[in-house]
Amino acid sequence: MHISLLLLMMGCSKLGNLGNALEAYKPNVKFNRLDLRDINFNKVDTTLVFDVNNPNPIDLGLASFAYTLSLEGQRLTAGDRDKGFNVPGEGAAELKIPLSVVFTDIPELLDNTRGKDELGFAVRGDMGFNTPLGVVELPYNAEGKMPVIRAPKVQVSALRVDELALLQNRATLALDLNVTNRGGAAIGLKNVGYGFKLNNRRVATGDVAQLGSIDGDGQETVTVPITFSLTEVGSGLIDLLKSKGQVNAQFNAELTVDTPFGAVPFSFDEGKRLSLQ
Repeated sequence: MHISLLLLMMGCSKLGNLGNALEAYKPNVKFNRLDLRDINFNKVDTTLVFDVNNPNPIDLGLASFAYTLSLEGQRLTAGDRDKGFNVPGEGAAELKIPLSVVFTDIPELLDNTRGKDELGFAVRGDMGFNTPLGVVELPYNAEGKMPVIRAPKVQVSALRVDELALLQNRATLALDLNVTNRGGAAIGLKNVGYGFKLNNRRVATGDVAQLGSIDGDGQETVTVPITFSLTEVGSGLIDLLKSKGQVNAQFNAELTVDTPFGAVPFSFDEGKRLSLQ
C-alpha cells in the first residue's frame, strides 16, 4: 500500500484503524555504534551512528533530532541537531550525529572514575521525519562505552648534580619528575622537547626520545638528564652548583603520550624551589 492510498484512507477510516495501517510505514531507527573521530586531553569527538530503514516509496527527511546525553548516569547536556538527512524510499541509510564531550566540563566525574579508560554513555531522545502525513516522531535510546583520557599530572620533585666539570666548562644535572597516570592503561612518554631554567635563567634546551612509562592508575618517577655549558649560567649559579644550594628549577616540555587510543600531544610547565643534591 502506498502513501497516496493511505492519504485517501484518512477521509473514510477511523483514526484507530488508520494508526494500525500506518504502523507498517513508520521509519525504523536502531542504534548501531559509536565511532571515535578524535581524542586529546581536552575533549573527545565521536559520532553516533544509527541505522534508519524507510519502508515508504518516497524519500523521508529528518525534521528534528533532540537528545539528552549522560555519562555514568550523570546528565551532561541536552539539545538538538541540524537537519539535512534523507532516507531513500524503500531503502536504508546511516544517520551520523556528531557528539563531543569537553573533559574540563566534567572534572569531578573524571576524578570519580579514575582508572577507567571508557565510561558508560546513554543518549536518549526523539527524532522526527517529514512525511506527507506530517512529522513522525520516533523515540530512540543509544547506550554503550565512550573513550576518555586524562592528562598525566607532572611535578618537579628533585634535582641532582651528576657532573660538574669546570675544566670542560660543562655541567650535567638529573631532574626527577613525578608523573601520575589517572587512566586505566599504561601510558608512555616520548619525543620530549624541553627547556630548563635555573633561577629564571634559561640554561638548556634538549630532546629525549623516550622518557619512560607509567602503569595504569599509578605513579612513577622519571629522570631527565640535562647537560649545559657553564658559560650559560654565570658565576653565581656555578657557586650554587658547587655548594649545592637552593635553586628555582623550571622545566617546560612538549611531548607525545602513548594512550590506549593512540599518540596524543601534551605539554606542561612546572617549577619548584629545590635544594641541589
